[in-house]
Amino acid sequence: IMKYDINSLLKILESRVKQSGSQKTFAANNSLSEQYLSDVLKQRRRPGPKVLQALKVRAFTTYEPEKPKK
Repeated sequence: IMKYDINSLLKILESRVKQSGSQKTFAANNSLSEQYLSDVLKQRRRPGPKVLQALKVRAFTTYEPEKPKK
């Protein structure tokens, strides 16, 4: 199973936006506002359900143990 960090996910989003021709077109085709899409691309907001759906990915949270203090 492929897993992406936020930077990889944003690169995929940028690529899909480019393939669609413009942010305006991508936003319209995926029921997103242009401002929201712009905010996600500029990392002012996190990708929400509609962006994740457009990219056919899902979000999940993981937790790791703290490293022991030395």
